[in-house]
Amino acid sequence: PLRNPTFTQTYEADISLKKGDIIVQDETNTENYTFIANDDVYYWYDDSHESISGVYIERRVTNALVTLTTDQESLPVAAVLYGHGEYNTELYGTMLKESNYKVVYVNLMLDEIPEETTLVVLSAPSTDYPEEEIDKLEDYLNTWNNFVFLHSSAITKLENLELLFREY
Repeated sequence: PLRNPTFTQTYEADISLKKGDIIVQDETNTENYTFIANDDVYYWYDDSHESISGVYIERRVTNALVTLTTDQESLPVAAVLYGHGEYNTELYGTMLKESNYKVVYVNLMLDEIPEETTLVVLSAPSTDYPEEEIDKLEDYLNTWNNFVFLHSSAITKLENLELLFREY
């Protein structure tokens, strides 16, 4: 902003820029950009953001460049399931986006898993899935695409999911 004050005006409606924030922009299309907050280029010791334990600016900028130069329609689709008290769905979604996946959040009670999905993440649900949702999940598993299930030892029984997983 100091060298070119009008540059940041393009983005002010969408994001709140602070000192040290980074914008990686497609030079031919100013609407195609990635914003990297200054806090997001560090590994923090804890949530207080007082002690830095590492830097990962290279990963963030590289990911931004790959995102800008990749046709978004060609990105693999990852579905993160929610609706049963799943753990950290936003975190897993963010991690997948950083790995250049197009992320969709799916509640099987309301939606189907999109046909183009190549990865489904089910992160430690706290309640079991009913039969109609199990059927949707089984339809996806029958495609033999990728599936990640994270289980919590704090959850005692997920009978329907356990029955489904016995088949695979």
